[in-house]
Amino acid sequence: MEEVWEYLGIGGGKMLRIAIVEDNDTDREIITDALGRFETEENEHFSITEFHDAMDFLEQRKMDFQMVFMDIQMPYMDGLEAARKFRERNTEAVLVFVTSMAQYAVHGYEVDAMDYIVKPLNYFSFSLKMKRAVKQIYSREKQQFIINTRNGLVKTSIDEIKYVEVLGHKVIYHLEEKDVEAYGSMKKVMEELPNNTFALCNNCYYVNLYYVTSVEGYLVSIGEIQLQISHPRKKSFMKALNDYVGGCSA
Repeated sequence: MEEVWEYLGIGGGKMLRIAIVEDNDTDREIITDALGRFETEENEHFSITEFHDAMDFLEQRKMDFQMVFMDIQMPYMDGLEAARKFRERNTEAVLVFVTSMAQYAVHGYEVDAMDYIVKPLNYFSFSLKMKRAVKQIYSREKQQFIINTRNGLVKTSIDEIKYVEVLGHKVIYHLEEKDVEAYGSMKKVMEELPNNTFALCNNCYYVNLYYVTSVEGYLVSIGEIQLQISHPRKKSFMKALNDYVGGCSA
């Protein structure tokens, strides 16, 4: 039977990576439940990692969280000091302090904290802060991308690139509104564009998975455009696509 894969949920939202650093089990569960309610009500999708103290959090090799809920009063290291160390490795994440004593949270400006939540958590207030945080994250996700052409620099964003085509030493960036030609290699393209959003369907095409509308056999559709999937790339491309969609719809 011919394999048919179809994705109709384009633009359904991305999986946001969130860390909760809270030593109190009850308070940690309250935040997790509030995030779950927000996911359902706002059609958002979160990947949540819980940490029992700041030391446990800072021991993580990857600090690619997009949002961090940080308790201020914790054993071993308080949240303010942990936030300072976190900022040395991640300057972009939205940081929200959680505390039962609001006077401590006023120091949040020192680590570029977006806001603070006072215990016990009030869901209405929490929801308003979350909407602002999510909007801020999405605005940062629209990363600027510079294409160096023989006629000068072309500014765009990663989100606007539907797929990249490489023919010899010529690179064609197929954008939403136009095509832009440059010189380079597929290796360089893959180093510049994120592999959790893009995937090779063959050695010539690097596809933005956001724009995929269907896959039928060895053809992937980007709207009305169909690109050939090579036999060696089929398995890895489908895995990347399903991982991406799973992240968007989980």
